[in-house]
Amino acid sequence: MIYVFAGPTLNPKQILSILPTAVCLPPAKASSILDLIGSPEVKDITSIVLIDGLYHSTLSIRHKEIIYALKQGFPVYGCSSMGALRASELSEVGM
Repeated sequence: MIYVFAGPTLNPKQILSILPTAVCLPPAKASSILDLIGSPEVKDITSIVLIDGLYHSTLSIRHKEIIYALKQGFPVYGCSSMGALRASELSEVGM
């Protein structure tokens, strides 16, 4: 299952038109990826897509949690807003 953190760049309807089986999540913030991969209900992660993230109202998604997810074998992709920033910063570690 593909888990997508997005909003406002793309809304769930737009995401599901491209990836009909994706799980749409709100913009990522600090610990969002750790919460996702640590959740006992979530056992079928094939990839994580980071599009949007929060940064003014709360702590932003941390580099270390993305690196942790990658080291655990979860592919993490980034595009657009916060996802593009983190993908650029973490390209050397496999994002």
